[in-house]
Amino acid sequence: MASTQDKQSRLAGCAGGSDRADPPGNLFRNGSFILLWCAYGGSAFGDHLSELGLMRALEIEQSTHQVQTQALMMFMFFVPFFAFGWLAGTVADRLPRRAVMITADLARAAILLALPAWLAAHITTTGADLDQRDLYVALMPLMGLGLFATFFSPARQALLPVLVRDDQLVRANSAISGLGTIGAMLSNLVGGVLAAISPMLNFMTNAATFVISAIFVAGIRVPKGRMVHRPAEPFVATVLDGVRYVGTHRRVQELILLASLFWAGAGIFTSTLPSVVFSRYGLDHEQGYVWVGYMRGTLAGGMLLGAIALTALGERVRAELVNLVALVGAGLSLIAFAWAERRGVGVAMGILVGFNGAMLLISVNTMLQRIVPNRWRGRVFGITDMATIAGLLAATGLLGLWPIPGLDRLVPEILTALGVAMIATGIGMHMTLSRRANLRGWQLLLWRVNEFYARWWYRVQRDGPCTVPAEGPAIIAANHTSYVDPMLLYATCRLRLISFLVAREYYNLPGIHAMLAGLKCIPTARTGQDLAATREAIRHLQEGLLLGVFPQGRIERPGETIGAIGGIAMLAMRTRAPVIPVHISGTRFSESLLWTLIRRHRARVRYGQPIDLSAYYDRPLDREVRREIGDLILGRIRELGGHG
Repeated sequence: MASTQDKQSRLAGCAGGSDRADPPGNLFRNGSFILLWCAYGGSAFGDHLSELGLMRALEIEQSTHQVQTQALMMFMFFVPFFAFGWLAGTVADRLPRRAVMITADLARAAILLALPAWLAAHITTTGADLDQRDLYVALMPLMGLGLFATFFSPARQALLPVLVRDDQLVRANSAISGLGTIGAMLSNLVGGVLAAISPMLNFMTNAATFVISAIFVAGIRVPKGRMVHRPAEPFVATVLDGVRYVGTHRRVQELILLASLFWAGAGIFTSTLPSVVFSRYGLDHEQGYVWVGYMRGTLAGGMLLGAIALTALGERVRAELVNLVALVGAGLSLIAFAWAERRGVGVAMGILVGFNGAMLLISVNTMLQRIVPNRWRGRVFGITDMATIAGLLAATGLLGLWPIPGLDRLVPEILTALGVAMIATGIGMHMTLSRRANLRGWQLLLWRVNEFYARWWYRVQRDGPCTVPAEGPAIIAANHTSYVDPMLLYATCRLRLISFLVAREYYNLPGIHAMLAGLKCIPTARTGQDLAATREAIRHLQEGLLLGVFPQGRIERPGETIGAIGGIAMLAMRTRAPVIPVHISGTRFSESLLWTLIRRHRARVRYGQPIDLSAYYDRPLDREVRREIGDLILGRIRELGGHG
């Protein structure tokens, strides 16, 4: 059970408790966010410099184990995330997060400054003569860099939601990811050039970026009302508390598993990249190094585009749809990349892999930051790092720790298998969500796509809560102003299937009929006297389904006022299902169905409380009663729009 301190922590991690504690409304006028943003961008620029410097220092272009070497580099860097993620997350919740980040940055700078001396003292073989012992020793400093990155990561992830408002999280994560990918892109481009000159330049530049990052972090100021309440229990109890939190939250577990898949795929893709460049594109050694940098830069460029796209879309697109599209898109791109013979195709596919990867990662991180209270946030991200790196280590360890004869020749098959796994995961995840929602897979996909299109293109907003019950029958009665009205109701209602009464001439249109039938829509005559349609609608309600009805029977044109037809009264009286009035406004009328669907609107939807029709239950359902009920329902709808 949450204590008072827990509740205060939850508030501090969401909206703040006072005006003084609230961050500025404009994200880019928030000085502390700007400092965190710049710190991440600067360190991201240096991240790949040391990797390319080590590749050059070891002369792996002459090695026959290029995939193994690249995989081992990633494996050794990320081992500390798996081993100490739990510790790092707990430290982020018990100690000042800024201090943790500064210490990690300065420690990494010191390791890089000492790296040239380490290589000179311990490495005796390079290139084709490089033996396993020298390879492991040369890459040991990467474990030190990874250790301090392990402590930096959960502290940064947990600090961000404290610096910005909850409704700014998508933009904040996208902005940080975007600047980070710009830094990574420049890092790969510059790193390849520096490595061709001297690996010493790579190490020194990388060290400088961490020092600059520490300076930026030191300037961050956390709003007083949003400071985390440090756990008072013993250290071990703090760790176990975080484990219990993750173990009892299924949604958090699912997001962690999804992030784990992403990092496993990233490890395989990055490990195979040098082999693709050196063996597939027919380049000499110097050109090959430059193109390894270019190809890794295209991946970063794709991530930048993904961050920009998600910044523009913001809250208009559901994370579940982002995850599905990203997994399927990344899988298809990997398969195409695996068999591409031309560098141009490889560049395009690398961009698409990065684009989809950024969308997936930003979506997962934002959802975790949003749903996890401030008190547990560091530990949750620490556990997330452990789980995600476990996936990466499994992938890179398989490629790097056990030499496989002819591994470089198997790269296309490896990437194809990875692409298929991502596509299967995306589809499987979608089907699981559809079963939970009691929908078919295509119905849920159509619902998600419609919701995105309505939020993005029609700019629909719901004023107030949705009053449609979570289960059981209900009649959703709305005014009819445009052909897009059913789409607006789907986009603003609960995740339940709505069966609309549809004019027969539209129900039978080619290309639309199958979809409407699959959504259990009911064809009807416009007169409201269609007994077959009425009987079918009654059966729907008796089965506990939702029924969407436009009481006026047709679209009400601008300047026109029409009354309700009698069909809705019969449905309400025969089934006694609750009638939910809904008012739609802001649509733009057109006689053309196609033009209405593709033009922009600024729609608003408002749901009202169920209408009490009990006074009519004992009265005979004659024409006068049907008229009174229809007028009552239509009157309540107009009251919601301020026209009562």
